[in-house]
Amino acid sequence: MPRFLQLLSYLVPARYLIEVLRGVMLKGVGFGVLWPHLLALFLFSALVLLLASARFQRQVVA
Repeated sequence: MPRFLQLLSYLVPARYLIEVLRGVMLKGVGFGVLWPHLLALFLFSALVLLLASARFQRQVVA
């Protein structure tokens, strides 16, 4: 895979979800190994929630 696409994949939340699922289901690893991926998923979800909340408030006011 081209390096550009590899770097671009870090912006896709599904990448982190797949890593967590693979770690739990296939490898049986725990939170100590998966915390960076879970942190990334949390940050993505917080960002989306903040953006959605800001957009919703703009629509309500307008």
